Amino acid sequence: MGGDAIVVARGLLYALALMPFGLAAFGLYSPAGSLSRSSGWIPYRGLLAGATLAGVVVAVAALALLVAEMAGTTVAGIDAETARFVVAETLPGKAGVVRIAMLGIGFAASLFAPRRAALAVVVIATAVAVATLAWNGHGAMTDGALRWLHLGADIAHLWAAGLWLGALAGLVLLVCRGAGLPGRIATTRRALAQFAGVGTAIVVVLVATGIVNTLMIIGVDDLPGALGRPYARLLVVKLLAFGAMLGLAALNRFRLTPRLASGSLAALRLSLAVETASLLLILAIVARLGTMEP
Repeated sequence: MGGDAIVVARGLLYALALMPFGLAAFGLYSPAGSLSRSSGWIPYRGLLAGATLAGVVVAVAALALLVAEMAGTTVAGIDAETARFVVAETLPGKAGVVRIAMLGIGFAASLFAPRRAALAVVVIATAVAVATLAWNGHGAMTDGALRWLHLGADIAHLWAAGLWLGALAGLVLLVCRGAGLPGRIATTRRALAQFAGVGTAIVVVLVATGIVNTLMIIGVDDLPGALGRPYARLLVVKLLAFGAMLGLAALNRFRLTPRLASGSLAALRLSLAVETASLLLILAIVARLGTMEP
């Protein structure tokens, strides 16, 4: 049960750290990014505050589960000395503390910082929080000089995924909210066009870092026999979901976006929803993969 709870906590942490990171970044480069228009286009303050606050709660729970797992006890059975040791002396414990602090900073900024400064602070704080997630994965376990290559690839992979998830959240809100607002279709088209270049860079980073991570975890010599293992089979499911996302992204860019001139958002709305669901499935898979033996 404890292992399942840790996987659930990891999955929630991925979503609650990556989404505000990517959404705040979307607010900085998107034509619908002004916090002063948040009531009409995208409710940035509410979404960022809600996600980061929920992230703090889940991060605290995840740290408690980690301490309990290391101590071989339940959360209720944790003693102060064990908690102090894990938090102060272990890498996952230190990462958990930094994660909580950064999500807390993001929460405060989303509520009190002025306009675009709020978005910038949330991006920086949640970027650090996202990076700490890599310290609980396989990248932190690699030995020698390759450790930094693997860890860097993990962090870049997570950042790219966060940018994609946050952009999808922003675009879904654009096509689902403000039906009576003037310029809604034009703003949506501009946001989609602006994301096209960013999205291409995201895909390149995801593919490159994904190759590095796979080779570092499974190894070149071990690839032929890897498919017989549960880890590799789950990785294949992740790749299939990623392929589905690429197909939907191409459909959005080359077919559905040009059709927005007719004023219909139904097909784009459905495509973005399925694309978002695929990415959330990938995050759930990643949460499980991080606890499995390759």
